Amino acid sequence: MALRTEAQWKTFFQTAGITDDTALNTYAKSFADNGFNEQSLALLDKETLTEVGITLIGHKLAILQCASKKQSLPEQPSTAAKATVSAHLSTLTLEMTRPQFRKFQQDWVVYKQLTHLQPAQFMAHLYNACNEEVQISLINMHPDFLSLNEEDALKVIEPIVTVRSNPAVHRKAFGELMQGENQSIKNYVVCLRSAATDCAFQCPNPECQHDLSSINIKDQFIRGLNNSTLQAEILAKTNQLKTLEDVISYAESFETAIRDQTSLSNQTNPPDTAYKFNTKNKQPSANQKSKGKCNGCGEEPHNRPNKCKAWGKDCNNCGKTNHFASVCYRKGPSKDASQE
Repeated sequence: MALRTEAQWKTFFQTAGITDDTALNTYAKSFADNGFNEQSLALLDKETLTEVGITLIGHKLAILQCASKKQSLPEQPSTAAKATVSAHLSTLTLEMTRPQFRKFQQDWVVYKQLTHLQPAQFMAHLYNACNEEVQISLINMHPDFLSLNEEDALKVIEPIVTVRSNPAVHRKAFGELMQGENQSIKNYVVCLRSAATDCAFQCPNPECQHDLSSINIKDQFIRGLNNSTLQAEILAKTNQLKTLEDVISYAESFETAIRDQTSLSNQTNPPDTAYKFNTKNKQPSANQKSKGKCNGCGEEPHNRPNKCKAWGKDCNNCGKTNHFASVCYRKGPSKDASQE
């Protein structure tokens, strides 16, 4: 590790076993001001330490011993050192979102494990993870930052780097979350749960601490579903699907069934083969003589049910679902030949 700044020298003295905050800050400032670096460790002696203001014999011995150990380390990096090189800690910047800061907290936990950091080194690494603007804010607002413990340091950093918004703003954004056309149920639920974290979905009664997140996630999940057939089925099964977990489980089963049905139709015959032929003579109907047309909507071939306009729609000719009247083979005049 490079030894240039006060924070880096403070970490070195902590490694040497010096715990007094005043001494740590004084020694670190003196070494940084006098231009010491890692190469200087080989030249350290008691007289030099006295010249820079370190007079306690115990501290001198501890520093010289630590310097000696550092110089005797093999040039080939150890396993822990290699992990330090490969580990990556995201940068703390101003105006981060709360989800971004929560991700940083998880990155920090992983970083500590990969680098085998000692508690005495936590503050120096957290400070080093901040960009210059954040560092300046920390120095001005909390001059004793490097002497804080890990938990307090993260509490100090969070309000500096995150943008605070009224929960009403987050709830508005939450209410606009809709499932994308190709978005899976699982991914949609993850997005809703993540957005709900900042919405403060608690009971309005001050004496009640009940979390209403599940209820709100369930309601928005149903409102935002992309598949209208699935949405209608969930609404029709209100008495059976009472909890968020029930609704999600049902939706995932429906999604799996659609996916499996699509796989089967691609391997054998389309599930709507019956729409192609008259039941009496098995000949293509007038509406289906053109090859390569979709059996449900009559347009160019595409993946059913995801891309078909007729999927989930009722036929105005026969009353069956998943096809328009214009491609219906069943006997009877179409009520609306321009249904598509």
